[in-house]
Amino acid sequence: MSKTDNVVTFTNKSRSTCVIEGFPGVAALNSRGAQIKQAVRTTSLAPGDSRIRPVYLKPGGVASALVAANTASCNSPADVRGLLVTAPDTYRSVHLGAPGYMCLHSLTVSPVVPGNAAGFVF
Repeated sequence: MSKTDNVVTFTNKSRSTCVIEGFPGVAALNSRGAQIKQAVRTTSLAPGDSRIRPVYLKPGGVASALVAANTASCNSPADVRGLLVTAPDTYRSVHLGAPGYMCLHSLTVSPVVPGNAAGFVF
């Protein structure tokens, strides 16, 4: 089974500690920049852990979230030309580059976690 995984990072650029908690808003965009699908929230955190926790970011600190979708679970994957991402508790969105082909019905986003690896352990 094929998947498209994208790690979205959030960096504290202020001079004081901030808190980020919850899910970012994520929408897949078509070639005209129009939203074609909103990501569904998933709470697939560490095994046995389903709590969403606040992430305290010191100046320069980083948090991240995983945006994922299957690429082999449908007959006609969509050519996603970009992602529109909004950090939790904010209204300003950022347009990110093209993640490629994916099945839109499987587009998910995880909650924000500390670090730049969206909870992956390498």
